[in-house]
Amino acid sequence: MRVDSHLYQNYVIPSCYDSLIGKLIVWEADRDRAIAKMKEALTELQIEGVATVRDFHLKMMDNADFINNNFDTNYLSRY
Repeated sequence: MRVDSHLYQNYVIPSCYDSLIGKLIVWEADRDRAIAKMKEALTELQIEGVATVRDFHLKMMDNADFINNNFDTNYLSRY
């Protein structure tokens, strides 16, 4: 597991910020294990002081289309 971000304690997020202020990355030998690892990492992830899309990503880890690699860049707008 890896977290990439430029944030640090007491950092003030500018009003015009890139919505990607951090990303959580996992790697495993296959997709099923990677999804399981990501679910565990997202469950344990704690972020305070800023709204996140963590819960959305947790739901996607259980989404049948995502699990079966049956999605594209328009998936969210369709569903």
